[in-house]
Amino acid sequence: MRALLAIPLLALTMSACTTKPVEFNTLLAGQDGGDLAKSAYYEVIVDASAYRKLFERLTANRVPKPAAPDVDFEHSRVLFVYMGSQPTTGYGVEVASMERDGSAILARLRFRRPGPQDLNAFVVTQPYALIRFPRISGAERLEIRDDEDGRVLRVIPLAN
Repeated sequence: MRALLAIPLLALTMSACTTKPVEFNTLLAGQDGGDLAKSAYYEVIVDASAYRKLFERLTANRVPKPAAPDVDFEHSRVLFVYMGSQPTTGYGVEVASMERDGSAILARLRFRRPGPQDLNAFVVTQPYALIRFPRISGAERLEIRDDEDGRVLRVIPLAN
């Protein structure tokens, strides 16, 4: 009898674990994102024109100017993560993981903040990251979450 009850419970537990890792890579990251927004900002870029414009803006003051990594927008998307203006150096943002969960892609962000003992320059910074991830059939939204506490920061509809 116990064995008969254990089988449905095991199946229910296994069906709840449906997330699958999504491969991603960082195209560009830094602390000099410019004054793009007053606070945190997230965007999914779906075409080459918007990508080139953003890349140009992010690298406008770099010498030598880096070439924009190639992105095939037929098969990929780019997530732009902008932390907003910060009062000192020592801040940063990165994607800790991405996974597929049903019709959602979950992007977990890891934020870096200076500690009380850290020595930082009192210079305004604008941490950001550009992340390439695959265009996935059936994915309807991108949920951006804080990796530390799991709270949802933003939900972005994905047009396929």
